[in-house]
Amino acid sequence: MGKSKNRFQKNIDILHVFEDFDYKHLKPTDELNFLKNSNSKSLITINGVSIELKPTHIFTYNNLDFKEIGAVWFMVKKDGFKNGELGMFCDIMYRYLNATYSNKFKVNPENCIAVDLFNGYDVNYSQIIKNEIPHLLDNTIDDLKKLL
Repeated sequence: MGKSKNRFQKNIDILHVFEDFDYKHLKPTDELNFLKNSNSKSLITINGVSIELKPTHIFTYNNLDFKEIGAVWFMVKKDGFKNGELGMFCDIMYRYLNATYSNKFKVNPENCIAVDLFNGYDVNYSQIIKNEIPHLLDNTIDDLKKLL
């Protein structure tokens, strides 16, 4: 099978994974306001390393008396991500939202979600808080700094 045909087949396989996917848990039940994606880069510095992030959607909503914010990031990697890898993306989003929006909104860890399009599963930041998913980001950045 040629490269193009193989790539298209992988895209079709990804679509099949999501035929029966329940999207309801990816967003709060309240009315959402989506923040406009700007063309400027979203950057956060963690442990002295600048990291660019591109969540698919950043959204706000009212939860009782609180204005809350969350984000979802759909991503794909050949053969999919491990849960800990997805957790790093959740961690980056959670820190970014806190650094950028915490003066206006409460960041909800359950709504900082990374979705693996290859395997059809997702991780949210509250799973890291509960130690259900390993917290890998800081150690990974420290390892990266040793290589720089």
